[in-house]
Amino acid sequence: MVGPSGGEALANRTAAAKSILFARAVAVMAIAVGVLVLLGWYFDQPLLRQGLPNNIEMKSNSAIGLILVGAGLLAFTSEALRAVPRFLGMALMLGGGMTLSQDIVGWDLRIDEFVFRELAYPAYTSSPGRMSPFSALSFVLIGGAFFLARRRRVWSILADIMLAAVIVQTLLVLIGYIYGVPALYYPFPLTAIPAHGAVMVLLIAIATFAAMPERGIAAAVMDRSLGGQMIRALLPWIILVPIALGWLQHRGVVAGYYDSSVSSALLSVSSIIFLIAIVWLTGSALARSDFDRQRALTQLHGEREWLRTTVASIADGVIVTDANGMVLIMNGVAEELTGWRRDDATERPIWEVFQTIDETSREPVDSSGLVALRERSTVKNAVHLLITREETEIPVEDSGAAIMGAGNLAVGAVLIFRDVTERRRTEDRQALLVRELNHRVRNVLMIVHSLVQASGRHASTEEAARMAGVLGERLRALSRAHELLLDTQWSGADLNAMVRRELEPFQTEGSNQVTINGPDVLLPPQSTSMLAMALHELATNAAKYGALSQPAGRLSVSWRVRGGKLALKWVETGVDIPAKKRMKSGFGTDLIEHGIGQNLGGETRIEFGEDGVSVAITVSLDQQPVEERPLPTAAALGE
Repeated sequence: MVGPSGGEALANRTAAAKSILFARAVAVMAIAVGVLVLLGWYFDQPLLRQGLPNNIEMKSNSAIGLILVGAGLLAFTSEALRAVPRFLGMALMLGGGMTLSQDIVGWDLRIDEFVFRELAYPAYTSSPGRMSPFSALSFVLIGGAFFLARRRRVWSILADIMLAAVIVQTLLVLIGYIYGVPALYYPFPLTAIPAHGAVMVLLIAIATFAAMPERGIAAAVMDRSLGGQMIRALLPWIILVPIALGWLQHRGVVAGYYDSSVSSALLSVSSIIFLIAIVWLTGSALARSDFDRQRALTQLHGEREWLRTTVASIADGVIVTDANGMVLIMNGVAEELTGWRRDDATERPIWEVFQTIDETSREPVDSSGLVALRERSTVKNAVHLLITREETEIPVEDSGAAIMGAGNLAVGAVLIFRDVTERRRTEDRQALLVRELNHRVRNVLMIVHSLVQASGRHASTEEAARMAGVLGERLRALSRAHELLLDTQWSGADLNAMVRRELEPFQTEGSNQVTINGPDVLLPPQSTSMLAMALHELATNAAKYGALSQPAGRLSVSWRVRGGKLALKWVETGVDIPAKKRMKSGFGTDLIEHGIGQNLGGETRIEFGEDGVSVAITVSLDQQPVEERPLPTAAALGE
C-alpha cells in the first residue's frame, strides 16, 4: 500500500480491469441464457431448453437460479452494489437447499412448479420438473461464496473452497460429455445437467474469482512476477493435456484396442511423463530465472553504489524508493531535513519518513515522489510543509519522478526536496521593499502634483497657469499607469484597463461615442509609462479638437497581437480637425511620433482624413529593455 491518504497497491491495473470486464461479460451471458431457457419453456421451444439437440433440458427453476447468479456476479463487480450479492447469495442457498431437501429427505415443497404449472399452461403435458441435485448444489455453493467473499480472511478462504468445488464438479460433468458417457444419471458427480448449463456454471465460478483480482487465485494468475508468468504459461497445459490423455485412453477401450486395466496403466504412464515434462520445464525456467536474478543483483549492487555516491553529492535532499514506496537511499541533506537517520529510514514507507501537510488546510498530502510513483509520471515543484521526526515544520519544495523499468513498470521513485525557509524570507523582504518603494513613488507623484497645482494657483501669467494644469494632468496619467503596475506587482499593466481609465474622464453615461475592442494584453513594465502618456495625449487632443469635442464625433480604439508585437489603432471619425491643429507640433505630437520609437523601439503612423484622424502604434511586447533616449524637447509643454 502506498500513501497515508488512501494509498493503493501498485498492482497490474490493466490486467485487473480486463478481469473485471470478463466477469461482467459472463454475468450478462448467464442472465441471457436463463432468460432464453425461460422463453423456451414459455413458447415450448425444446432447443432453447436443451441448448444442444438431444441434450437434456434445463429446468425453469435452474434458469431462474442462473439469472440470480448473473445478477449477483454483475453487482459483485461494482463497489456501490457490494451488498446485493450477499442477499442474492442467501436466496440461492435457500432455493438450492430446498431442492436438495426434496431429493435427500423426500419432502414435496412444490418448488418444482414455482414458475410453470400444468393447469396454468395446458400446452404442456407436465410441469418442467425438478432441477438436478448437481444444479441445486452448485447454486448453494455459489450463493455461499457470494455471501462469504470479501469478509474476514477465514470466510474468504471458505468462499474460494466453495468456488473450487463447483469448478471440480463441473469439469467432471463436462469431461463426461467429452468422453461420451451414455447416461448422466450416475451417482455424484455425473448427474443430470445440460451441457450449456454446465458450461455456464463453470464460467460463473471462474468469473467470480476474476471479480476479485486483488486477492486469491485471480491475484496469483495476474501477478507480473515469475510465479504469475509460470502459472499463466502452465495452467492451460495442466488442464487440457490430462483431458486429452484420458480421452485417448477411453477411446482405445471403446474401440477394443485394450481393456480397462491396460488403459489405466497407459493413463498412469502418460501422466507421469507429462508431470516430468512440467517439472523439467519449471525447473529449467527457475534455474534461468535464478541465474538472471543473481546477475541482476550484482549489476544492481554496482548501480546502487553509483547512485548512492551520486545522491550524496547533491545539495538538495534526495530520497529513493522501491516500487512499493519503501525507502532505499537518502542523502545527508535528506537526513538533516527530515530528522531521520539513513539506517532508521531504510525499508520504511516514504510517507512515514517524509510526512507533508498542506499549508492552508493543514491536511496530510502525498509527497511528489509518492504521487509520481503511483501515477508513473513526473511531478514538479510542489510546496508543502514537511513534518520532521521531531514534529517541527519546514516549508519545502519537492519534486518527484517515477523510475520506469521494463514493460513500462514503475520500479521505484526519486524524491528531491529543498528547504525554502530562507527563500521565503528573501521573498518577504523583497515584497516589503516593493511595497515601500510603491508607497514612496506614489507619495513623490502626489507631492510633485501638489507642487504643480500650487505653482498654477500662484502663476503670474495665464500661460504659466495653463502649463501647470497640463503638466498636472500628465502627472495624473503617470500615476494611473503606476497604479496599474501595482495591481500586478510590477509584472505589467492591463492595456484594456489603461485605455478605459484614460478615456473615462471624457465619456458620459450611456454615450456610444467611444468603442474599445481588443484581447487581454499585459504590457511590459518598461512600456507602460510611455504608452500611458501617449494615450493621455491622444485623449486630450480628441477632447480639445477631435472626436470627443463634438457630438457627431466617434472614437474607436482597437488592438491586436501578432508575432509578439502589439498593434494599437486609434481612429477618430465624424469630425473636421482644423488644418492648423493638424500641422502644429508640440510635446504630445513629438511623444507619439518620436518618443515611442526612440524609447520602445516601436513605430507610429499618424494620418489625417477628411472626417478625422487615424493613429497606428506598433510596439514589441518583449520584456527585453530598449535603450532609453531623452524625449524631444518642446518649447511649450502645453502644446
